Amino acid sequence: MQIDSDSFQNAFLDDLVCLHPTDTVLGITANPCSKVALTRLAKLKSRKLEEQSFVHITSSFEKAMTCWEPLPQSWHRFLKESWPPRLTVIWSHKLSSKLSNEVNLKFLSLPKDGGIAIRKIKTNCEWFNSFLNQFPYPIPSTSANTRGESPINDIDEARAFLAQKDFCYIPELSFQEYQQSKQTIASTIVKIYANSSFEILRQGPINKEQIDEKLSSFSKS
Repeated sequence: MQIDSDSFQNAFLDDLVCLHPTDTVLGITANPCSKVALTRLAKLKSRKLEEQSFVHITSSFEKAMTCWEPLPQSWHRFLKESWPPRLTVIWSHKLSSKLSNEVNLKFLSLPKDGGIAIRKIKTNCEWFNSFLNQFPYPIPSTSANTRGESPINDIDEARAFLAQKDFCYIPELSFQEYQQSKQTIASTIVKIYANSSFEILRQGPINKEQIDEKLSSFSKS
């Protein structure tokens, strides 16, 4: 595990685009503190960096809050105490965050409203969980495919896709680690508003009724 974690971290910090497991589809990521790395990640999606916005993944609520402005109270309690897997949340980017100071904000935020999309995850891959725990910020993550194509869920297809570029790192994944990333449904994406209301921008495994129930319980208690 240590060798895999060190190899992944070294490749990540060397500005390589890295294949990684998730709790949904296979993902690719790059160092959010490096414009070179982010440009490479956007290039794999057949986009220019200024045209691309990324969902970010993290291991904890606390790390998400290093990038977000203070949340509405009910959402703060909901996400802090029981952030469900496969729920991506868009909220206002904290302009004073350390990450904002290290890399141009426009490369991290959604272009229309300056929000940043973050999802908390835990995978079956202990070395990748360890990497997420150690890295101080949420990291960008997107599916392994070019624009307009379906996400690649076959590990051999993903390797072939990334092997076309000399700026990619492909770690070895065990059967268990790979199987968790063979989901066919990507995460639900919600955008939240200051009055605690929300809008589902992409329907995934978490539906509106489930979110309403959770928000209601934290609003009342």
